[in-house]
Amino acid sequence: MGCAVIGDLSRHIAAETRAEEERLDIERARDAYIADGVDWDDAACRNEKTRQLSAMALAAAYAGDVRAAKDLAGQLLDEAAGDYYRCEMEKAA
Repeated sequence: MGCAVIGDLSRHIAAETRAEEERLDIERARDAYIADGVDWDDAACRNEKTRQLSAMALAAAYAGDVRAAKDLAGQLLDEAAGDYYRCEMEKAA
């Protein structure tokens, strides 16, 4: 029984480590994506989700809801950076 617990713990730690490494990779990709300033046209048009987030952020801004617009712009940037990261990984493969 002790071996099973140790095995489960080992798998859990390995999964957590992989998740943290991926999070750091995405964070580095986000930093690289915005290093020279944000190309908002590219960010807004990277995929369907970024197009939706862009529309929602603009609607919030036009409605005067600055907080929601900022939150949505942050989500848009995160999604665009994540898509950028996925594209870079596909190129590298």
